[in-house]
Amino acid sequence: MLSYPALVDPGSHHLTHHVGARIHHDGHPGLITRSARCEGDIYAVFNSQVLSDPRQVYYLTYQIKTGSVFVERQPGEVLLKI
Repeated sequence: MLSYPALVDPGSHHLTHHVGARIHHDGHPGLITRSARCEGDIYAVFNSQVLSDPRQVYYLTYQIKTGSVFVERQPGEVLLKI
């Protein structure tokens, strides 16, 4: 990460979008990486065939307010604040 600080830039997705598009284009099933915006890891799956029994369960809404991200399943029902 020290060689490519743009990969964990909390203010820009520019480089990470290019990396994700290239990995997807090259046929990789997915990746695990460190989150730039919060403590923890990010799991990205580019090919649903690598999952066992994939299905959509929820539609989530993400709102950015005063420097935080609010994740809601239903309007006004905050599941997570990042």
